[in-house]
Amino acid sequence: MSDKRKGVTLVVGFLGSGKTTLINQLIKDNQGLKLALIENEFGELGVDNEFLPNIEELVLEMNDGCLCCSVRGDMVQALKNLINQEQEFDHLIIEATGMASPGPILDSFKKSRELEESFRINTVISLVDAIHFDRNMKRDQEEEESNFSDQLAFSDLILLNKTEGLEEKKLVVIEDQITAINPDSEVRRTNFSKINPSEIYERNYYDPKKVENLQINVDEGETFAWAGLFDLPVGKHHLYFNHIHHSVNWSFLKENSIDAGLSLGRILMSSPPHKLNKLEKVMIGSPYTSDQRLFELHVLEPGKIVFFLDDHPSHLQMEIRVRDKVQLPLEERGFTKRKKHAHGKVNSVSIEVEGELDPSTFQFYLNSLFMKYPDRIYRSKGILCFPGNPHKVFFQGVYENFDFSEGPMWSGTKQNRVVFIGMGLNADLITSGFKNCLIKTK
Repeated sequence: MSDKRKGVTLVVGFLGSGKTTLINQLIKDNQGLKLALIENEFGELGVDNEFLPNIEELVLEMNDGCLCCSVRGDMVQALKNLINQEQEFDHLIIEATGMASPGPILDSFKKSRELEESFRINTVISLVDAIHFDRNMKRDQEEEESNFSDQLAFSDLILLNKTEGLEEKKLVVIEDQITAINPDSEVRRTNFSKINPSEIYERNYYDPKKVENLQINVDEGETFAWAGLFDLPVGKHHLYFNHIHHSVNWSFLKENSIDAGLSLGRILMSSPPHKLNKLEKVMIGSPYTSDQRLFELHVLEPGKIVFFLDDHPSHLQMEIRVRDKVQLPLEERGFTKRKKHAHGKVNSVSIEVEGELDPSTFQFYLNSLFMKYPDRIYRSKGILCFPGNPHKVFFQGVYENFDFSEGPMWSGTKQNRVVFIGMGLNADLITSGFKNCLIKTK
């Protein structure tokens, strides 16, 4: 049975990124589709409409505010009017303002049964100005109302526009930053927003079956580069970094071996410092000098200590001294450090793990996840394996709204694959929580 719902293409991007140029192309070469366009911009008068050609298609222009915020209710009503009006159309294009986050727009479709039964989201396209990428990322980190990284997080097609003349090395860095935010998006380099319109109209990325092609790139690295086991007496000692040219993150805790301390160490090295004081097993060193080359270590109880460092001690020329005597580690180990990306507020968590999930535990996990991150998990998708079900289970989510569907039969290894994209997500905690949902094998 074919899907009779109207397809929807949502176009987002900061001001000047090339949205209107792209929409001009989609209207000019409409592939035989009768289009409806909802254009949203600031101010009472439509400016972009002057640059759009005179067309016979239905054009709705909303000028009272941000489509995804203050006029969100108006947008829903406009969409309902589209359903009930006499003029027929095949496909809807929504152009959001430069500052808009796609999340609330997508959420509107999911929260209205009438809209969900009448429309299907085919694709979310984000236009990115390659020339001003760094400036927009910086703005995104500093301004609450900026939704630059949010636009990347929700999009399945990202057009890296205005690339002509930029060095290849610079473009690769930008693409890496985009992928760090949204590892499942397709990134396409363009100039003048030029792309074959048929590639957009034929997209149906939000079809649950697309999840089966989900590519997971799990970063197996750690948040630290080195761990060492020390036997320090009770008292006040000193930690020196004799060669330092950047901020150094470190933690130490009471454990008898590095292996025993790894689980808690991962949490320590990925948690905000102000939260570490709540952990009784952790002994916190306080910065002693302003340049943070010297720290005081307060050992309150006898026993061995595991020290975690986000760089190698040889590079930092690190020393731990007890009464001016340098202490050597009883055991030490180097780790592959996870890459850090300067992507502002939004990040992604990718998980791939073999086994079957306990349904009730997984439901509790999801409930807990959205309680911990209310309105902060933007997109999620994955392939799940449940006991007694020979089929793959696909799921996709926008905020806390999920769609589950049954996929093809499993063949070979049953591998769960999921991606969460949101704001300030703790990868270690989310991953460990997911793994706790696995049914333990005897």
